[in-house]
Amino acid sequence: GFVIIISNRILYGTEYAAKINKHLISKNKNPVIKYLDLEKGHNKNAIINKYSGLVISIESLKKHEDLIKYIIKKTKYIFLLDEIETILKNITGSTNKDHLGCCDLIYKLWESSKTNVILDAYLSYKSVGFIKLMNELTNRKDNIYIHQNDYNKYPKIFNIKYYVKKRLQISSLESLYNRDILRCLKEDDKNSVVIFCEEAGKAENITEYLIKSGICEDEILCNTGRQKTFNTVEENDRNEEYFKNKDKFKTLRVWIYNSSILNGISIENKEFTKCFIIISNMGLIGGNDILNAIARSRLNNTWDVYIIEYKCKYLLYKENND
Repeated sequence: GFVIIISNRILYGTEYAAKINKHLISKNKNPVIKYLDLEKGHNKNAIINKYSGLVISIESLKKHEDLIKYIIKKTKYIFLLDEIETILKNITGSTNKDHLGCCDLIYKLWESSKTNVILDAYLSYKSVGFIKLMNELTNRKDNIYIHQNDYNKYPKIFNIKYYVKKRLQISSLESLYNRDILRCLKEDDKNSVVIFCEEAGKAENITEYLIKSGICEDEILCNTGRQKTFNTVEENDRNEEYFKNKDKFKTLRVWIYNSSILNGISIENKEFTKCFIIISNMGLIGGNDILNAIARSRLNNTWDVYIIEYKCKYLLYKENND
């Protein structure tokens, strides 16, 4: 058998393939291959015979259209879409250069597969509607299975610390969360914090503030999607290294990130002393994405929340229509 696994980002696909291959090799099975490892002029038939599957990003489906169509024609396969909520968002995202072509390939993969597998920790009506629509269009049996034993495996508690509505109050709020973050770190040299902050500029400002306040730069990891090399869509080498070797997270005192680390990454070996959510740009990220993002820190459940409603379009929309 063969499996086609859709991932959202190169970083996620790399980790996903590594986990699967560790299991497959232990069972004396052929490994899966990442689309990045495909050589130019690759032998399509050799890929089917040599590997158990292909891990490919949603944005790269069209680029490898010939290979995808060959797999559909020549082999029986399972079609797996993990983190479906983000996949559906990225199909029409700015990094996907051919929305219609991508949708057409997803349709073909869904129609011809042995089984379609949909996975996500937070499954919304959007995903359920997508499954039903695809089954109707392809005359597939309409069954949805939910594994209830792991439902709400990572429950969260939110403490709303501060909430501002006016533009003039923003700088005051920034001073407050900077103070609270630094206070936690200064209380004990062993303390550590994780911070989800969607606005890249604000995340970088926090990093700069902490360094100026005496926190060692080597103990801070900031993932905002801006730390990229010239010829790649991924983070720079230092930022990537922490996800290739997660033991390095144990050396961190501060991890700051935004939705560039939205899903597919699990930090299970580090429990941070305190967790912070800074919401100031909900016009670009919804509540479900925030839940997905903070679930990356698996061992932490209680989060302090700081909200700037002035820039939260979702909150403003609701208030204006009450």
